[in-house]
Amino acid sequence: MENTEIRCLNQLEASHVQQTAALLVDSFFSMFKGITKERELLQRLFTPCMQLDLIYVLLKEERVAGLIAVSDSRRRAIVMNEETCVSVFGPVKGKILAWQLGKMLSIPAVKGERSGYVDFIATSPESRRKGVGGQLLTFAEAGLDFDELYLDVLKDNLPAVSLYEKMGYRTESLKKSILMRLAGIKAMYIMKKKLR
Repeated sequence: MENTEIRCLNQLEASHVQQTAALLVDSFFSMFKGITKERELLQRLFTPCMQLDLIYVLLKEERVAGLIAVSDSRRRAIVMNEETCVSVFGPVKGKILAWQLGKMLSIPAVKGERSGYVDFIATSPESRRKGVGGQLLTFAEAGLDFDELYLDVLKDNLPAVSLYEKMGYRTESLKKSILMRLAGIKAMYIMKKKLR
């Protein structure tokens, strides 16, 4: 890809944050549509909850072509905020969503001090199948200080599973839960790659 760079979202402008939130919602809409089918509401929900220092974007000509959110054993890339959930969805639904999404997205997914976790990886529709996902993963593997990297992937997402396997990730286990089922997610593979 010509004229591209990967940057931390906390170093970019508000317009890039908005593009990243839109890409996150669009890419994972099938998981989030149980909350609401209104993408704008989902963007209002997730934008203030994104931890900008844990999200990296691949810019192509100043547009967000892809994102990778990588957390560690202390914090996640999305931290659900009850105040935000209530302001977007009202007191009852907002509190329920804050609890439910907080359990799924805000609690650290890895325990090891030197373990990283890919919360989200996504590419814009016009950048798919052009190596953006691989570039973002390679960046995270080489540029962030982890000994191992974990990620979850929908069992049915065969292109993503294939990419991760080609990049050296191996399936550790299959993950299912009631919260996932409520969110419309059947099963996910937990995959891992040793980096050092």
